[in-house]
Amino acid sequence: MNYHILSEMQAAGAFKVAEGSSMVQAIIAGQALTGPMCDLYAQKIGWTGRRSCPSYQLVDKTNTYIRAFNRYITKERFNGFDITFENIRLSDSLKTFDRIVMTGSDGTQFTIIHGMPGIGGSYALFSPAVSQAQPIFTSRSMNGVCEYLNSII
Repeated sequence: MNYHILSEMQAAGAFKVAEGSSMVQAIIAGQALTGPMCDLYAQKIGWTGRRSCPSYQLVDKTNTYIRAFNRYITKERFNGFDITFENIRLSDSLKTFDRIVMTGSDGTQFTIIHGMPGIGGSYALFSPAVSQAQPIFTSRSMNGVCEYLNSII
């Protein structure tokens, strides 16, 4: 989904998950959603492929990520970017990590990995133009990743 649309949805409160939400029923933006409805909502806002967390948690993660982007990224530069998310479980472990893929209209692509052990920080930024094997930047916060993105775009 386009960053501009996700930003507007986040500002309107469309990703706020109420306390007490569960896999059976989640309350998102004041609306009660069943498990399958929540799965569909997560898919519509960009969560693709494999998902290891319940959908209401993915919506809450979206709120966190987009709020951080809104706070630290220069919006005008990233309005044309499409963002997709994946939540992946490490093999032989209960640990999960998130992959955020940002694709520009000109084909520019960046991947942010959050929560994967051994990448050198909480967040790692990858670019297929440089190397898929090694991150081009690592940081302990999304603030650092956003500042680096602002400096190269």
